[in-house]
Amino acid sequence: MKDAKSNIILFLSQNYDWVTAKEVSLNTNISTRSVKYYVKLINGEVKDAVLSSNKGYKINRMNINNIMNTFMNEHAPMNYLERKKYILRELLISNNAYSLNELADDLFISTATLQNELSRIRCELLPRKIKLHIRKDIVTITGEKEAMQKYYLELVKGEVQSNLFQTDSIQQMFDAVDLKIIEKALKEELNKTQYFLDNYSMMSMILHIALMIEFKNRNLTFEDETNISPIKIKEHVTQAVVSVFRNLQNYYEFDYTPGDIFETSLLLMSKLVYQTPEEINEKAIRDYVGDDVENLLNYIMEKVKRHYAIDLNNQKFIVRFAFHLQKLLLRCEQGLDSSFTNSFIKNDYPMMYSLATYIAYLITKKTTYVIPEDEIAYIALHIGVSIDEDYKEKDKLSCVIFSPDYYLLGESIYEKLESTFKNYLNITAFVTTYMELETINDADLIISTAQLPPNIGTHITVINRQITFDDIQNIYASINAINRSNKKREIVNLLDRFNSRNLFFYDIDARTDSEVIDFLCAKMQSMKLVSRSFRKSIYERESVSKSCYGNIAIPHPLNNTSKVSSIAISIHPTPVKWGDNDVNLVIMLSISEQDNNLFSKVFDIIAKPISDDQVLQQLLTIDNYDDFIDYLTNNS
Repeated sequence: MKDAKSNIILFLSQNYDWVTAKEVSLNTNISTRSVKYYVKLINGEVKDAVLSSNKGYKINRMNINNIMNTFMNEHAPMNYLERKKYILRELLISNNAYSLNELADDLFISTATLQNELSRIRCELLPRKIKLHIRKDIVTITGEKEAMQKYYLELVKGEVQSNLFQTDSIQQMFDAVDLKIIEKALKEELNKTQYFLDNYSMMSMILHIALMIEFKNRNLTFEDETNISPIKIKEHVTQAVVSVFRNLQNYYEFDYTPGDIFETSLLLMSKLVYQTPEEINEKAIRDYVGDDVENLLNYIMEKVKRHYAIDLNNQKFIVRFAFHLQKLLLRCEQGLDSSFTNSFIKNDYPMMYSLATYIAYLITKKTTYVIPEDEIAYIALHIGVSIDEDYKEKDKLSCVIFSPDYYLLGESIYEKLESTFKNYLNITAFVTTYMELETINDADLIISTAQLPPNIGTHITVINRQITFDDIQNIYASINAINRSNKKREIVNLLDRFNSRNLFFYDIDARTDSEVIDFLCAKMQSMKLVSRSFRKSIYERESVSKSCYGNIAIPHPLNNTSKVSSIAISIHPTPVKWGDNDVNLVIMLSISEQDNNLFSKVFDIIAKPISDDQVLQQLLTIDNYDDFIDYLTNNS
């Protein structure tokens, strides 16, 4: 086992109640006498790290960050969700088998706890056509190639989200430039104009300029071969870029070219939030980088979408990555070695780096250029920014600010709303006239400093010209109401597609697993949703391994052969005996091939709330479908 002190800290951090020395001993394989000794050593290094009483031990949560940093060489997974991500990441990346003891050792948990959690993971993977196997204490994972790759990408997104893909971490990639200085120069220049950048656009601009300066400082430049482009850049945007470059020349020795100015200005134009947003001609961008880069970019986007189910074909990524790809190919052509530090990307974002490696493979396949690891790390940066932006933006509401007093109040209103609601709203436009407002038909929310006619048709929140605390509260209330309405609509549409409204049951007269299976199969067959052989296939699956974990059962066939998808839900306030488990919730699945991906969404909606035991107890009181929908809406 790993360091005993770390082991004790991990176990205590996972328990909120007092635990006895004997319980610590049983879960860490350390003798009771040694537990007391190690607790004394722990408190010698961090005062009052472990609290003691006649009830046992408890970690001091008021100082938990300092405690974890002191005793853990690296952040170890601290709960089921973190351990699940760790296990799946290791199995998917390495494609190796792991022994139970090895995994338990890495996760600081007992093998018994690990086996329970692996059983739970196995059930959660069922709708994804991925199987987790345990044979002779060896853990492996198998599945259809497409299913494995799509799930891999989900883990990449989670990896980026959990590791805070921000300038502080990305700074490790750069030797010659300070990202904070670039950020300061950009913000100072934008403050002189009517333009704004949201957080992710600012990150992208910082990355673009930092790469440009870093490459120039390492003499990785080549003759500027700027193509003639039909793209018209506003003069004041170009002037702003030149001003930023000149400001940065006070800190760094570099020369910029007309191509640098054009590309940075174009990137800036594609990201600005301002009075009258303009569309940038995507075809013109492709024409600018040339046919070879365009064809390679299309090839990469098509392959990544096919193999990882991520659509990179959006303007933000195309503008950002097209320029990078163009310069990357020139560096490869001239044999320029970037020699950057990339170890943190490989270590902190292993799945994202693996995805970048796949893109590098595609480039090599099409061009024969061998892409060095350092260049792969920079591909990973671009992918990371895009995924981080996509992940965080997808759940945001699109918002338009309307203020006739723009020139007096525009900047202060935008900055206040953007900083306060950056995690909830994506401000897409700032308009000042009713005529402009009438052309916008895709905003979730309009925040206005003036009363608006009701025929606008979008949710409107009116605020004061000087934003007050009540205005903030009203905007939060609007966001919550819109999100709740959107979420409920999504859940209803998904479950209705699977006929769940007619397959919802509460407290049926069944006390064993076979009685529940017979009842649900009969209902599904009477509705002509399944064939006569469906019940037999359910029992065949149950004979291999019981489909329950904890107090939840998910009976399903071994193969998805149904022509029509359906999900039956049965709630049992009095638990049903299912193998060795007492089950309160049964979800019977009949999934067709074409609905497999869609079902994953439904499963996540249901599985997320039921993974919390306290929330699950609320479920046991719900006896009708509409209340069940409200329950999922409130807890998903």
